[in-house]
Amino acid sequence: MRLEQLTYVVTIADCCSISKAAKKLYITQPALSNALRDLEKELSFPIFNRNAQGVSLTEKGEELYRIAKSIQGELDRIYRLSAKGFHASSIAIAAAPLVCCYTFFETMDSIKIAFPDLALTVSELRPKQMQEALASGSVDIALCGYPVSRRKDFIEGIAQMDLEREPLARWPFAVFLPAQSPLAGEELVSLEQLKDVPIICFKDYVASETQGYGIQAAYTFLDRAGIKDAVSHGKGCALLPISMALDDVYFECDKIKVVPLKETSLIHVDLVYHRSKTMTEEETAILEIIRDYIRKADARLNRQFLKVRKQATGSNIGLPY
Repeated sequence: MRLEQLTYVVTIADCCSISKAAKKLYITQPALSNALRDLEKELSFPIFNRNAQGVSLTEKGEELYRIAKSIQGELDRIYRLSAKGFHASSIAIAAAPLVCCYTFFETMDSIKIAFPDLALTVSELRPKQMQEALASGSVDIALCGYPVSRRKDFIEGIAQMDLEREPLARWPFAVFLPAQSPLAGEELVSLEQLKDVPIICFKDYVASETQGYGIQAAYTFLDRAGIKDAVSHGKGCALLPISMALDDVYFECDKIKVVPLKETSLIHVDLVYHRSKTMTEEETAILEIIRDYIRKADARLNRQFLKVRKQATGSNIGLPY
C-alpha cells in the first residue's frame, strides 16, 4: 500500500466520481481505476460501490476513508512544522445548529484561554450558508452537520471548492416527544407510529426519509428553541439529531422525552477548512480543540442517553450507530 493510493481513495470519495477525481489528481481515469483495483485486491474488500450515478463508499470503505483522512491530517501537521511562528490575528468559525449547543461554548473558552489576544467570531449557519461563507473566505473553519440524503451534494460542493473535509462523527436521529406522550416510554419509535402525530421541524428542512410514510410538517421554525418549545407544550414531536439532547434544559427538566428512531438515519458531522500547508498555529490548535470537543460530546451523548433510557424503561440499549 502506498500513500498516494490513500490519497486516491479520499479524492474519489470526495468527488463521488472516478472521472472527476482523475481530473483533480491530474492522472488518467484508467490509471486511477487500475490503482483502485490494485488496492482493493490487496485489501481483499471492495472500497466503493459503483453505479450509474457514480461511486459511494462501502461500509469498510467508510472506515478506510476515515483512516486515510487521519493519515493525511498527520502528514499535514508534519508539513506545518515549517510554518511555526506564522500567526493569525482573527479567525471566524461557523457551526451547524446540531453542534452549536450549550457545550460548544466550552470550546470557545478553551480557544480564548489558549489565544487570549485572538479576535474570534462564531456563527451558527446552515450547510448551504456554510459553503457560501467558506467559498467567500468569510469563514475559516466550519463544523458542518448534514443528513444522509444531502451527503452527496454536500461532499461534491466541498470538493469543487478545494476545501479539506474531515469526518468526525455520525449521530442518529431521535424523536423528541412531549413528556406526556404515550410514546415517551418506548425503547424505539418507528416512523409508522408517527403517521398521526403532528411533526415539528426546521423551516428549510423536512427529512426526505419521512415522506414515504405520509408524514408532513405541521409546524416549522427557524431555530431549534422554537421547535423544542412547541414540543414541550405538547404541539407535536420533532425529528432531530440525538446531539440536540446534550445538556438541553428541556431534556434535563423532563419536559421533553428523547427516543431513538427505529429507521436509523444518520447526521454526518464534518470539520471543513481551507487546504493549506502554511496553516497558522492558531488554526492548527483550534482544529484539534474542535476534534477533542466532538470526541467528548460523542462519549457524553452515549452516557447521558443510556442513563435516561434506563430510568425510563430499564433498558440498556445504546445509540443506534
